Amino acid sequence: LHAKVYWIFQPDDAFVFLVYAKNLLTGNGLTFNGELVEGYSSMLWTLLVSAVAWPGIDLMLAAKLLGNTLYVATAIALMLMTYRLSDASQHSSWQRLCLLALFFSSPLIAHWASAAMEAILFAFLLLVTCYVYFHASMVSQRPLH
Repeated sequence: LHAKVYWIFQPDDAFVFLVYAKNLLTGNGLTFNGELVEGYSSMLWTLLVSAVAWPGIDLMLAAKLLGNTLYVATAIALMLMTYRLSDASQHSSWQRLCLLALFFSSPLIAHWASAAMEAILFAFLLLVTCYVYFHASMVSQRPLH
């Protein structure tokens, strides 16, 4: 719900991604108004937005839906990370609920989740990378039986 407050926020840079995605979907490749110029800051975001919009969804709507989906996915990943990487006896359900409330009440995260840009993708990938790293560290420190 918090991200919905910022749904109308639209930075100009989001339109750069949308132009590239539109040209890719119309068969013109990753071009900007006919020019082969790499003007996007995230090829992955451009390709993901194109994939979501491919069935005929409006590009802006596709980018915002993707951002909000990643917003929820980041919260889920955060909960899984805290659950799996911590001793279950150390953290109560209230502590996890408070962490989730802090995440969803952050105006910056909610703001950029609806911005149709790659910031929330970066946050999600960073969190997943941290989880993989810490999980691997914990597994390697377990004694062998």
